Amino acid sequence: MQTFQPTQAIVISDSHGFMEQLVQLLAAVDIVDGVIPPHIQLIHLGDTVDRGPDSPGVFNLLRKMQQDHPEGQVIRLIGNHEFHYCGGPVFYQSLEDEEAVTPLADAMREDGKSGNLGFAYALTAGDKDWLCVHGGLDPRQRLAQKGLSATELAERLNVIGTDFFNKTVHRWRSAGLSPEERETQEQLEADASVLTGVSRARGGYEQVSGVTWCDVIEELVPCQEEIKVSQIVGHRAHLEITLYPGGKLVGVNVPYGVAQALIVDLKTGEMTVSEQFGELSGEIATKFYGS
Repeated sequence: MQTFQPTQAIVISDSHGFMEQLVQLLAAVDIVDGVIPPHIQLIHLGDTVDRGPDSPGVFNLLRKMQQDHPEGQVIRLIGNHEFHYCGGPVFYQSLEDEEAVTPLADAMREDGKSGNLGFAYALTAGDKDWLCVHGGLDPRQRLAQKGLSATELAERLNVIGTDFFNKTVHRWRSAGLSPEERETQEQLEADASVLTGVSRARGGYEQVSGVTWCDVIEELVPCQEEIKVSQIVGHRAHLEITLYPGGKLVGVNVPYGVAQALIVDLKTGEMTVSEQFGELSGEIATKFYGS
């Protein structure tokens, strides 16, 4: 297997089962048939499943690319949609969604245990470090107030996440837990609130969200000045990739059914965006395998 020396990072988020659009996007940045040139690092910020017609295709394509390339060339992070099926917070999904994604949950959990599917990644571009997470690390979180670097934050979040995966069970199996097992899982979820927390702004009961659920508009933008480590995040369906004023926050997200990437020059730190692929239908697909 060849080594890689990246000079460019391709950052994608929220593919949500739209395989055709993802493949078109990858081809546009010189990733064809799952083969990544040695100068490119691919980072996916999570939410590979649900919404679109081929969630298994998207999840398994990214998983195979990670397996087929040198360690670190493909970074896969966990979004709230993956986490929902691996023991994280529950949100409404149809019965069809639950039944369809269940076969993928074992693979997600296996990758979470091994660290191949993580919660955070520290990206250095030019002279600046960026914390890459799915939703965002709210500066009101205790972990965010410790003055840690992007690398230290990513390491800590991934340690918490690996521990969570190795000690909890699938959400969809939770009905069979004994009272003692259920108490253990609930305690782990409480300890891992920096991952799992859903704030009131997102319809939950926590004061502050965890990194898989934090919302860039309601939660991060109002307190952007308090952010100590710059962040690249996804999670919300923006109309475009957005560099927010102040340079501390980049939102990499597009509406469901649209694929677009943030292209980062690792030498200079310059950020550009790729072409968009996909057309909006005007109606969000809610079924795992489409209608």
